[in-house]
Amino acid sequence: PGDALWGRCMWASAVLGEDGCIYAAPCSAQRVLKVNCARDAVEFIGPELPEGPWKFCSLVAGPDGCLYAPPCTSGRALRVDCAAGRVELFGPDFGDQPHKWDCAILGPDGRIYAPPSNAGQVLRIDCQTLDVRLVGPELTGGLKYCCGALALDGNIYCPPNNAGRVLKIHSSVGVRAATRGAELVGPE
Repeated sequence: PGDALWGRCMWASAVLGEDGCIYAAPCSAQRVLKVNCARDAVEFIGPELPEGPWKFCSLVAGPDGCLYAPPCTSGRALRVDCAAGRVELFGPDFGDQPHKWDCAILGPDGRIYAPPSNAGQVLRIDCQTLDVRLVGPELTGGLKYCCGALALDGNIYCPPNNAGRVLKIHSSVGVRAATRGAELVGPE
């Protein structure tokens, strides 16, 4: 890779894959970076993505052994199949608005949730079906939520970055599919 590793905000998130390699989703870079720790080898995998900053800011390991990234400025979600060495964009195109979703958290239901930063709703990725959809209420404002954590009650809580309340994402296994979504909690 050599000089292709240099740049600004090239990779913003990395995860250990089930194969023992570290994978980094392209932020300003154009390809996924794979680091084979056993061989001290570095390579690019997958297709070359369009130039531009902030394509993907978060990468999360799914229960299926694949890695997932919600679209930050990219239009579609990213999936890295570590076993097959395959990288693909999937799901609907959400456009090129910057910082739609800045982070993602794996829920106990096996789905990945991304709280909205500049997007209006929570993004949910079903790792089994590859269904990508928006859930919960429409929220206004920009740079609302940039992080979240899975709590002992099985839900994801997101502290406000530029919002008035904490966002609670219903991800616990016991919640009926019809009532999954999100709500604002705590004082304003």
